[in-house]
Amino acid sequence: MTSSDRSHEEHHSPVNTLHSSQRSFFPRHCCTPLRHWLLAVVAKHALGGSHSLRPQFAFFSVAACVFLVVSSSSAGAGETLSALRASELVSGRALILVDVRNAEERSAFGAPKGALWVEWKGPEKSDTFGSVLSKMVPDKSAPLAFICSVGYRSSQAARVAEALGYSRVFDVAEGVNGAIIGPGWRAWGLPFE
Repeated sequence: MTSSDRSHEEHHSPVNTLHSSQRSFFPRHCCTPLRHWLLAVVAKHALGGSHSLRPQFAFFSVAACVFLVVSSSSAGAGETLSALRASELVSGRALILVDVRNAEERSAFGAPKGALWVEWKGPEKSDTFGSVLSKMVPDKSAPLAFICSVGYRSSQAARVAEALGYSRVFDVAEGVNGAIIGPGWRAWGLPFE
């Protein structure tokens, strides 16, 4: 295969031809603990968790929502894929899905069908993660998507993969159990092994 054939193939791969409505505008870092906390506080007060929405919380709720939208739409590295799109691409063998959850999570909730398993043990163990990933997926041009429970660890793992030289890295930011940006692999009823 010549380099022009490879370039043509990469340009027309299913991952590269995602329609803009299928791409998430949320960067990988959208699911930080602060955003989760803010969303929980807003939801608690807005949904009646405190019996009534006090006037002082009305301003806080609006400010928190503005923060969530603005900080989530700021520029970030890489792209996110919905769980639905990731499942579709994995079943068509156009994407390698990497589950970064721990063994307990996988045994309790199952593993997304077709996913490789490379456990993310935190930034301090990123060298070990990178070594295992490089052995499992030696092709740095292979499209990779990372998934965890709610999108936090997968975003860290995706950043490490990019630093290792993987050129087509995605994050399934809604995760297996759902997050701010989507209901998750399980809620969509996607296949498990």
